[in-house]
Amino acid sequence: MRLNKIIAKHQNCTRKEADNLIKNGLVTVNGNLTTKMGVIVKKDDEIIFKKQKINYDLKYYILLNKPKQYSCFNKNLHTKKLLPKIHINELNNYEKLDFNEIGLTIFSNDDNLLKKIKNSSRIKKIYHIKLSEQISEEALRAIKNHTQVSINKISFVKENNEIGIELTKGNIKLLKNIFHKMSIKIIFIDTVSIGVLSKKNLPRKQNRFLTEKEITILNRS
Repeated sequence: MRLNKIIAKHQNCTRKEADNLIKNGLVTVNGNLTTKMGVIVKKDDEIIFKKQKINYDLKYYILLNKPKQYSCFNKNLHTKKLLPKIHINELNNYEKLDFNEIGLTIFSNDDNLLKKIKNSSRIKKIYHIKLSEQISEEALRAIKNHTQVSINKISFVKENNEIGIELTKGNIKLLKNIFHKMSIKIIFIDTVSIGVLSKKNLPRKQNRFLTEKEITILNRS
Protein backbone atom coordinates (compact mmCIF):
# COMPACT_ATOMS: atom_id res chain seq x y z
CA MET A 1 0.00 0.00 0.00
CA ARG A 2 1.21 3.51 -0.76
CA LEU A 3 2.42 5.50 2.22
CA ASN A 4 0.53 8.64 1.22
CA LYS A 5 -2.74 6.68 1.11
CA ILE A 6 -2.21 5.50 4.70
CA ILE A 7 -1.32 9.00 5.91
CA ALA A 8 -4.33 10.49 4.09
CA LYS A 9 -6.63 7.94 5.71
CA HIS A 10 -5.16 8.54 9.15
CA GLN A 11 -5.33 12.34 8.88
CA ASN A 12 -8.62 12.64 6.96
CA CYS A 13 -6.89 14.58 4.20
CA THR A 14 -6.24 14.26 0.47
CA ARG A 15 -3.28 12.29 -0.89
CA LYS A 16 -1.74 15.52 -2.13
CA GLU A 17 -1.90 16.93 1.40
CA ALA A 18 -0.44 13.66 2.69
CA ASP A 19 2.45 14.01 0.21
CA ASN A 20 3.23 17.43 1.70
CA LEU A 21 3.24 15.98 5.22
CA ILE A 22 5.72 13.33 4.07
CA LYS A 23 7.89 15.93 2.28
CA ASN A 24 8.00 18.01 5.45
CA GLY A 25 9.68 15.16 7.33
CA LEU A 26 6.79 14.26 9.62
CA VAL A 27 6.78 10.54 8.81
CA THR A 28 9.18 7.70 9.61
CA VAL A 29 9.01 4.10 8.38
CA ASN A 30 10.74 1.50 10.56
CA GLY A 31 12.63 4.27 12.32
CA ASN A 32 13.87 5.91 9.12
CA LEU A 33 12.82 9.41 8.04
CA THR A 34 10.96 9.18 4.73
CA THR A 35 10.51 12.19 2.45
CA LYS A 36 10.33 10.47 -0.95
CA MET A 37 7.09 10.22 -2.91
CA GLY A 38 5.54 6.93 -4.00
CA VAL A 39 6.89 4.86 -1.10
CA ILE A 40 5.26 1.43 -0.79
CA VAL A 41 4.92 -0.05 2.69
CA LYS A 42 4.04 -3.52 3.96
CA LYS A 43 1.64 -4.51 6.72
CA ASP A 44 4.43 -5.27 9.18
CA ASP A 45 6.18 -1.90 8.62
CA GLU A 46 6.05 0.53 11.53
CA ILE A 47 4.83 3.97 10.46
CA ILE A 48 5.17 6.91 12.83
CA PHE A 49 3.51 10.27 12.21
CA LYS A 50 4.40 13.07 14.62
CA LYS A 51 5.64 10.52 17.16
CA GLN A 52 2.36 8.60 16.96
CA LYS A 53 2.17 5.05 15.61
CA ILE A 54 -0.37 4.67 12.83
CA ASN A 55 -2.89 1.86 12.89
CA TYR A 56 -3.31 0.50 9.35
CA ASP A 57 -6.74 -0.95 9.92
CA LEU A 58 -8.66 2.21 10.76
CA LYS A 59 -12.41 1.68 10.99
CA TYR A 60 -14.96 4.42 10.39
CA TYR A 61 -18.53 4.42 11.67
CA ILE A 62 -20.73 7.30 10.51
CA LEU A 63 -24.40 7.84 11.34
CA LEU A 64 -26.28 9.94 8.78
CA ASN A 65 -29.77 11.41 9.09
CA LYS A 66 -30.59 11.27 5.40
CA PRO A 67 -32.96 13.84 3.86
CA LYS A 68 -35.12 13.38 0.77
CA GLN A 69 -33.62 13.69 -2.71
CA TYR A 70 -30.41 11.92 -1.72
CA SER A 71 -29.82 8.31 -2.68
CA CYS A 72 -27.56 5.82 -0.91
CA PHE A 73 -27.36 3.48 -3.88
CA ASN A 74 -23.91 2.93 -5.37
CA LYS A 75 -22.36 5.57 -3.07
CA ASN A 76 -24.34 8.22 -4.94
CA LEU A 77 -22.49 11.51 -5.42
CA HIS A 78 -25.27 13.43 -3.66
CA THR A 79 -24.85 11.34 -0.51
CA LYS A 80 -21.07 11.83 -0.59
CA LYS A 81 -21.63 15.53 -0.04
CA LEU A 82 -23.27 14.76 3.30
CA LEU A 83 -20.38 12.69 4.68
CA PRO A 84 -16.95 13.61 6.07
CA LYS A 85 -14.08 13.58 3.58
CA ILE A 86 -12.67 10.23 4.65
CA HIS A 87 -12.31 8.03 1.60
CA ILE A 88 -15.99 7.61 0.92
CA ASN A 89 -15.28 4.96 -1.72
CA GLU A 90 -14.12 2.59 1.03
CA LEU A 91 -17.40 2.90 2.91
CA ASN A 92 -20.51 0.77 2.56
CA ASN A 93 -23.83 1.51 4.16
CA TYR A 94 -26.15 -0.60 6.27
CA GLU A 95 -29.35 0.00 4.31
CA LYS A 96 -29.54 1.54 0.88
CA LEU A 97 -32.19 4.25 1.00
CA ASP A 98 -33.67 5.68 -2.18
CA PHE A 99 -34.50 9.34 -2.88
CA ASN A 100 -37.79 9.39 -0.95
CA GLU A 101 -36.62 7.35 2.06
CA ILE A 102 -35.30 9.39 4.95
CA GLY A 103 -33.77 8.96 8.37
CA LEU A 104 -30.89 7.03 9.83
CA THR A 105 -28.38 4.94 7.95
CA ILE A 106 -24.85 3.87 8.85
CA PHE A 107 -21.74 4.16 6.67
CA SER A 108 -18.68 2.12 7.60
CA ASN A 109 -15.72 0.14 6.26
CA ASP A 110 -16.43 -2.50 8.93
CA ASP A 111 -18.49 -4.89 6.83
CA ASN A 112 -18.80 -7.41 9.67
CA LEU A 113 -20.61 -4.90 11.87
CA LEU A 114 -22.84 -3.75 9.01
CA LYS A 115 -23.83 -7.37 8.39
CA LYS A 116 -24.57 -7.86 12.08
CA ILE A 117 -26.76 -4.74 12.23
CA LYS A 118 -28.65 -5.92 9.17
CA ASN A 119 -29.23 -9.48 10.36
CA SER A 120 -29.32 -9.43 14.17
CA SER A 121 -32.82 -9.79 15.67
CA ARG A 122 -31.49 -8.10 18.82
CA ILE A 123 -30.87 -4.83 16.98
CA LYS A 124 -34.36 -3.39 16.61
CA LYS A 125 -35.20 -0.83 13.96
CA ILE A 126 -38.07 1.63 14.28
CA TYR A 127 -39.70 3.10 11.17
CA HIS A 128 -42.20 5.93 10.80
CA ILE A 129 -44.27 5.38 7.67
CA LYS A 130 -46.61 7.91 6.06
CA LEU A 131 -49.40 6.43 3.92
CA SER A 132 -51.58 8.04 1.28
CA GLU A 133 -54.77 6.79 2.95
CA GLN A 134 -56.14 5.00 5.98
CA ILE A 135 -55.91 1.23 6.26
CA SER A 136 -58.12 -1.26 8.04
CA GLU A 137 -57.41 -3.17 11.25
CA GLU A 138 -57.40 -6.31 9.14
CA ALA A 139 -54.62 -4.89 6.94
CA LEU A 140 -52.62 -3.93 10.03
CA ARG A 141 -52.87 -7.49 11.35
CA ALA A 142 -51.82 -8.87 7.96
CA ILE A 143 -48.74 -6.63 7.96
CA LYS A 144 -47.82 -7.54 11.54
CA ASN A 145 -48.16 -11.26 10.89
CA HIS A 146 -46.39 -11.29 7.53
CA THR A 147 -43.80 -14.08 7.32
CA GLN A 148 -41.20 -12.07 5.37
CA VAL A 149 -40.52 -9.83 8.38
CA SER A 150 -40.70 -9.98 12.17
CA ILE A 151 -42.59 -7.01 13.60
CA ASN A 152 -42.41 -6.57 17.35
CA LYS A 153 -44.82 -3.63 17.52
CA ILE A 154 -47.08 -1.78 15.08
CA SER A 155 -49.27 1.27 15.66
CA PHE A 156 -51.48 3.36 13.40
CA VAL A 157 -52.50 7.02 13.80
CA LYS A 158 -55.67 7.30 11.72
CA GLU A 159 -55.81 11.09 11.73
CA ASN A 160 -52.45 11.34 9.95
CA ASN A 161 -52.40 8.02 8.08
CA GLU A 162 -49.11 7.18 9.81
CA ILE A 163 -47.73 3.86 11.00
CA GLY A 164 -44.98 3.12 13.51
CA ILE A 165 -43.22 -0.24 13.10
CA GLU A 166 -40.60 -1.85 15.35
CA LEU A 167 -38.79 -4.44 13.28
CA THR A 168 -36.59 -7.28 14.56
CA LYS A 169 -36.17 -9.06 11.22
CA GLY A 170 -36.31 -7.63 7.72
CA ASN A 171 -35.61 -4.29 6.09
CA ILE A 172 -37.18 -1.36 4.26
CA LYS A 173 -37.17 -3.18 0.93
CA LEU A 174 -39.24 -6.05 2.35
CA LEU A 175 -41.62 -3.64 4.08
CA LYS A 176 -42.16 -1.76 0.81
CA ASN A 177 -42.86 -5.02 -1.01
CA ILE A 178 -45.49 -5.97 1.57
CA PHE A 179 -47.29 -2.62 1.27
CA HIS A 180 -47.02 -2.73 -2.54
CA LYS A 181 -48.60 -6.19 -2.76
CA MET A 182 -51.44 -4.93 -0.56
CA SER A 183 -51.89 -1.91 -2.90
CA ILE A 184 -51.09 0.50 -0.06
CA LYS A 185 -49.20 3.56 -1.28
CA ILE A 186 -46.30 4.84 0.86
CA ILE A 187 -45.51 8.57 0.84
CA PHE A 188 -42.31 8.20 2.82
CA ILE A 189 -40.45 5.91 5.22
CA ASP A 190 -38.37 7.48 8.00
CA THR A 191 -35.84 5.32 9.87
CA VAL A 192 -36.18 6.63 13.43
CA SER A 193 -33.75 4.37 15.29
CA ILE A 194 -31.30 1.50 14.77
CA GLY A 195 -30.67 -0.32 18.04
CA VAL A 196 -29.16 2.21 20.47
CA LEU A 197 -28.80 4.81 17.71
CA SER A 198 -31.41 7.53 17.42
CA LYS A 199 -31.91 10.88 15.69
CA LYS A 200 -31.52 12.76 18.96
CA ASN A 201 -29.33 15.84 18.43
CA LEU A 202 -28.80 14.82 14.81
CA PRO A 203 -30.81 17.10 12.49
CA ARG A 204 -31.78 16.01 9.01
CA LYS A 205 -28.85 16.13 6.54
CA GLN A 206 -26.27 15.95 9.36
CA ASN A 207 -23.89 13.16 10.33
CA ARG A 208 -21.74 12.15 13.27
CA PHE A 209 -19.23 9.44 14.16
CA LEU A 210 -20.43 6.63 16.41
CA THR A 211 -18.98 6.59 19.92
CA GLU A 212 -16.84 3.71 21.17
CA LYS A 213 -19.67 2.78 23.53
CA GLU A 214 -22.21 2.60 20.69
CA ILE A 215 -19.87 0.47 18.56
CA THR A 216 -19.29 -1.92 21.48
CA ILE A 217 -23.03 -2.29 22.15
CA LEU A 218 -23.78 -2.99 18.48
CA ASN A 219 -20.98 -5.57 18.29
CA ARG A 220 -22.33 -7.35 21.35
CA SER A 221 -25.90 -7.44 20.06
